[in-house]
Amino acid sequence: MSIAKVETGITGLDPMLQGGFPEGRMILVMGGPGTGKTIFCSQFLYYGATKREEKTVYISLDEGKPHFIQEMHTFGWDFKELEEENRFTFIDASDVRRIP
Repeated sequence: MSIAKVETGITGLDPMLQGGFPEGRMILVMGGPGTGKTIFCSQFLYYGATKREEKTVYISLDEGKPHFIQEMHTFGWDFKELEEENRFTFIDASDVRRIP
């Protein structure tokens, strides 16, 4: 039985993942500061929203939406437009970090 895969749209990654991420699964991306987690996830989300016409969601524990939108725009990824088209949702969960 083969597992359905979702292409990441990230050059070189899909072959290493044997076609992409397993469909319908939650993927956790972890790493230290500055390791590219945000860029990696954003590229995957942007590909899904623009090429696969999927609705996407980004949950942030650190940065707010304005900073995220601005930073991703430097890569040519217009998440503000995707949000207006209801293909992207940003969830600011930074308050979770402040819970004692």
